[in-house]
Parts: sequence; C-alpha cells; structure tokens
Amino acid sequence: MKLKIHVIGGYGKVGGALLRGLLINQAKLIDLSVSGPQTKELNKLREQYKVKVSTNNLEYALGADFIILAVKPDKVPKVLRELAGGLANKRTDKIILCTAAAVNLIELEKLLQDKAPVVRIMPNLGIAVGQGLIAWYGNGLNKANSQKVDRFLKQFGVAVKVGSDDDIERFTINTGTGLAIDASYLQARIDAGVYSGLSRKLSELAAVQTMQGLLALMREGLYPDFSTVINAVETPAGTTVEATLVLKERSFTATIIKAIDAGVQKIRAIHERVAQVWK
Repeated sequence: MKLKIHVIGGYGKVGGALLRGLLINQAKLIDLSVSGPQTKELNKLREQYKVKVSTNNLEYALGADFIILAVKPDKVPKVLRELAGGLANKRTDKIILCTAAAVNLIELEKLLQDKAPVVRIMPNLGIAVGQGLIAWYGNGLNKANSQKVDRFLKQFGVAVKVGSDDDIERFTINTGTGLAIDASYLQARIDAGVYSGLSRKLSELAAVQTMQGLLALMREGLYPDFSTVINAVETPAGTTVEATLVLKERSFTATIIKAIDAGVQKIRAIHERVAQVWK
C-alpha cells in the first residue's frame, strides 16, 4: 500500500526541493499530491512531477498519511485552521509537518486544536538530492509516530531530532543559511584561483574537488578533526602557513561566527514579527 503524502504549498524553493527529494527514490512507493491557491504554479508542478494537484487544500490532505505545510509563516494559521475544520473531532494519526521558520510549536498545536500530531521540520536544499539535513521537533509524539517521522525524514538525507523551537531556529541558520555561507566560501575560492592565474573552469574544479577530498578524508576517519588536516598540510615557513596566516589576520573565523550570529538575531526578530501577525 502506497504512503499518501500531501504537500500544501510546494512551489517555493523548499517545497520544490521536498517534492524532488520525495520522487527521486520513492516515486513508486508514494501517492503524492500538492495543493495551493496558485493554479498556474500547480499546473507547472503537475507537468514537471506528474503529481495530483488541487486548489482545495482538503481534497487530498484528508486522505493523506503525512501532510507537509510548505508555506510562509504568515500563511500557517489560515491553513492549520482549515485543516482543523476538516479533520474529525477525534485525534487522528495523520502527521502534520511544518517547514515554516520563526513559528512556535505550541501555537501550531493550538491552531490544529490537537486533532493531529504536528512536527516542526527544518530542511536545507540538499534534500532535493537526498543529501539534506533535516532537524525536527515534535511534542508529545508517541513512540510509533516518533519512529515514523524519523524514518520518513531520513529518505532526504540525515534527520536529527532536537528538543526545542530555539534548536530549530539555530538549525535554520547553520544548515539553511549555512548552505549559502559555504557556497560563498567556495565561490571566493574559485575567484581566488582565477586571480592566481587559473582558468575559471580549472579553478572551479580545484575548489570543489579539494572540498570533496577533504570531506572524504574526514568520513574515512583518516583525520579526527579539521585542525589536524590543517596541521598536516602546514609545514614550517611554507606556503600554507603563509596563506592561513592571512586568514587569521583578517579574522576569518570571527567573520563566519558573526555571519551565523547575524542570521540567528534576524530570525529572532522575524519570530517576534510573526507572533504579532498571529495575534
């Protein structure tokens, strides 16, 4: 029997990544549907992914095993009230997964009127290729539902259960925003290679393959941490020492820390704004 999955939204970046991630390995094992108000976008998804679509959120959601809310924070209350109105009076085993940032799990549960288990999830775009990292947080899930959620999310990559809304927001910055920070570093490496005299194509190869090699060394356990890799490459009075000295002088580590912290402060500000909208 196919697992029925319904996505509300689905035409944003995260929603699109979720759809692709679901279909790359699970296409024959799931019954997938998408709903939302934008007919043009829904038709695009139907053509691209061959999924069922509807402008009525309840049409497919009420028969689904998992309902994924891939909508912006300000749209969440309306959608959850709609779902609560459509669900039976007794608590159901359908599981609601909400991707919205800067929301509060307790408020989600109140909006749903305790009619179904609700879980906050925070994926990054790597889920589109099965290499994502998803943090998830749910209160009061029984053991069976907790295992069900974890098993479902692991198809997208690595799933990590966390213990609070604050942990979800930290993951938002360190994995979602972190993807852009890592991409910014690699882009800078490519630009540096061009500056040194390499063609852009060769510079891109050097930056990406070097990073892949570094991660492979770590995965294979040849080095216990990144500092030992640095020590292995650095030699007294050598080129690497000269290069890494510039990073230290320009406060490279402090810059990354400040970038992550700026994201954390921003999401807290967004949370306060969302809380006002929800009142």
